[in-house]
Amino acid sequence: CFTQIISFLDQSDLLPQPGYQANNQENTAEKGPDALLTTVITAHPNPATVKAFVTFELAESGLAKVEVYSLNGQKVAQLFEANAEAGVQYRLELDAQNMATGVYLYRLTTANEVITDRLIINK
Repeated sequence: CFTQIISFLDQSDLLPQPGYQANNQENTAEKGPDALLTTVITAHPNPATVKAFVTFELAESGLAKVEVYSLNGQKVAQLFEANAEAGVQYRLELDAQNMATGVYLYRLTTANEVITDRLIINK
């Protein structure tokens, strides 16, 4: 099915347009005194069955909060709420054994930004 959809696209549609900058939520910057850091958060495996790991890294040190919500807005887990250092990778475990199959949102909140992405639980 996916190959049929691609066959209808012009190959130029698959190339990045001028000025395009990928936002793949991975920090590829060099780490050093002059390095440019970005705040990132990912969840894996995604989809998950019994547990998932949420990994985040901050561009600036400060208070960080990582929460998981159902699509109806109910908070189902608070994974982290503390000061976090810039450039340090934090790995959090989400126990999904008691979570129903469905789509959830995980959110990283700092003083300067909020990043939200989705996590699929598939049992």
